[in-house]
Amino acid sequence: MSIKKKLFAGPFVGEFGWELFCYQGILRNISSNYDEVHIICTPGKEVLYEDFATTIKTFKPQGYEPDGAVNLQPTGDFPKPTPDGHAWDYVPPNTKLVQYHSHNSSWTPNVIQTHKVFGEKSDQQYDIVFHARGTNKSGTGVRNWSEEKWVELISKLKETNPDVKLACIGTKNAAMWFKGTDDLRDLDLENLCNTLHSSKLCIGPSSGPMHLASLCGTSHLVWSPKLNYARYTKDWNPHNTQVVFLEAEDWNPTVEQVYDSIHSTYSR
Repeated sequence: MSIKKKLFAGPFVGEFGWELFCYQGILRNISSNYDEVHIICTPGKEVLYEDFATTIKTFKPQGYEPDGAVNLQPTGDFPKPTPDGHAWDYVPPNTKLVQYHSHNSSWTPNVIQTHKVFGEKSDQQYDIVFHARGTNKSGTGVRNWSEEKWVELISKLKETNPDVKLACIGTKNAAMWFKGTDDLRDLDLENLCNTLHSSKLCIGPSSGPMHLASLCGTSHLVWSPKLNYARYTKDWNPHNTQVVFLEAEDWNPTVEQVYDSIHSTYSR
């Protein structure tokens, strides 16, 4: 019997953005070194691995939250490969898979990654998709833009173009929805990728869905303190997706700044 080389990995535990840019791309890159690749992922994340995995199974760790803190440590009993006479490599379920360059505050892992463009063209197309973050996970409520500002922005956009097609994404327990937009919160990941890939622009404060927009090839307008500039424009932008980064040290740009930046994005 020939000895097959197998890779067993997951499930990743931590923030969605780190899974996108510091985990799944690494596994995709090394997958060609194996005869079989067996992925364990949390429910709903299958689309991130299906292009290179031999098998995919889902597992929900004890205490798991869909977009938990980056320092969440795995708990409970995790699936592990069973010895069967083949050569197994095992990537455990934790967020410390790679070490990072520390110079220039770079977020680039010091390993090679292979990324794909997620999503396919869909009839569900929008002019602008909002991720109106509305959570205080790990004490990060300061990153949320106020409901009043979102409503004012949407009103200004509709005054300019009454036919503008708008939608809100995210999860219902961690993102807001507003009248005048389609409610796409809790959309499954595959259809979310298709929607983003088919839409013109995604906007919101720095978050996992904004990082996903980059991998879907979707132009995006994002605001954050300056420390995230390189991450959005270079380090976590492997497809050179168009992005306008609005520097906001207090996470609280004015409605006029966001509105003007939207038009700047379209003009590009």
